[in-house]
Amino acid sequence: AEDAAREFISYSSRLARFERRLEHGGRELGVRFAWKDAFKTKLKVDKPDFEWERACALFNAAACYAFLGATAHARGAVDGGLRAAKLHFEAAAGCISTVHGLVRANIWGLNPKWDPQSLSPDMHVDLLAAFKTLMLAQA
Repeated sequence: AEDAAREFISYSSRLARFERRLEHGGRELGVRFAWKDAFKTKLKVDKPDFEWERACALFNAAACYAFLGATAHARGAVDGGLRAAKLHFEAAAGCISTVHGLVRANIWGLNPKWDPQSLSPDMHVDLLAAFKTLMLAQA
């Protein structure tokens, strides 16, 4: 899971660099990025935007870190399990915080790029804020 989290973060960074080279955030390429809700798996949302794909990749990275934190916590004080759990939960909170910032920037303001009603429930800003708080509480 740690390798997967790193890959998701690396992918997100590459998308951000590529997006800076494009004029309209990648929308001109016509590529649609799909996301299946974490809780309602039959619900699928897609958007032609690199920031949407970045948010989805970072959400997955946060899930990986939360899993790592939960498994490390189960070890307890053995082999530094509690310290590792704390670090993984903090990393999950950092990823979710970035997702929150990406989503908020794209649904608020005078000219929002995304309709807030078009988001899957797991990508709503209130739930993302709750996820972040939960990860910090776990840490």
